[in-house]
Amino acid sequence: MIDPLLKVLVDKLALNNSKWVFTTNKDSHITAIGFRYNDSAGNPPEGFTYTRIVIVREEGEMLGQISVDSGYRRNSYKPFYEIKSWRIQNFRGGQNTTRTEKLDIAMRKVKKSFIRMDHSEFLKKAKDAVDSAVVACLRSLRNPVGSMLLIKDRVYLQKWTYCMVRGLPAPDAINKHIKETFSSEQFEKAMGEYELASEFDNLISSNKTIVIAEKDGHYIFKDEHDVIMALEYTSLPQSWQERIAVLQLMQDDELVRDVGYRYNDKHFMIVS
Repeated sequence: MIDPLLKVLVDKLALNNSKWVFTTNKDSHITAIGFRYNDSAGNPPEGFTYTRIVIVREEGEMLGQISVDSGYRRNSYKPFYEIKSWRIQNFRGGQNTTRTEKLDIAMRKVKKSFIRMDHSEFLKKAKDAVDSAVVACLRSLRNPVGSMLLIKDRVYLQKWTYCMVRGLPAPDAINKHIKETFSSEQFEKAMGEYELASEFDNLISSNKTIVIAEKDGHYIFKDEHDVIMALEYTSLPQSWQERIAVLQLMQDDELVRDVGYRYNDKHFMIVS
């Protein structure tokens, strides 16, 4: 059940915003401080728990989160509304959150903050997320080879290299170890991933990739003149359509040679 204090706010918001969708999750009865004020909201009916966190979306886009909690003020615990949105900029207290005990102020805060992103805002957030994920993905692909994780005995590797450079015979034990390591399927896979990551990193450095993200049936991106574009899938260049189609078949956080990177089913970095 929705906490009675929260329900008052949710009901008013729902009546004023027919496109909004209100959802919750199994952990929404848990609050950071703990609900401790003496009120009917403190004790739900037997067999029930109160939902105290509600997420608000419009057309699939998360607008923000509303919740109720309590804080110790003037010798007692007082209930308050907490509004959370990326649009809220606070220099004190919780990041991207604001709190108030008054319903009318909570309504105004939600109205001001729960606004769908325009194309510029959407693309910036998408690009930040994709860029960060790509860096982590490339690091992960390079790590086994770059950190020599598959080389169990680095001294053997150095001795073998020393012998090869100087034209000296390498001891049989070293030769065997090196051959087994570098001919293994595990090392072949690791080297392939290392080369894939390096190739894609070079494309990024050469400005031959582009972040593109889908919003409301349109693909948002910046063209070569840094102008934000919003095109339907069929209006994209044919090569872009093909690359997006391939990435749609992949898993999240997957990189495909000569195609691009999939962050999720709507956010991509493709080879341009």
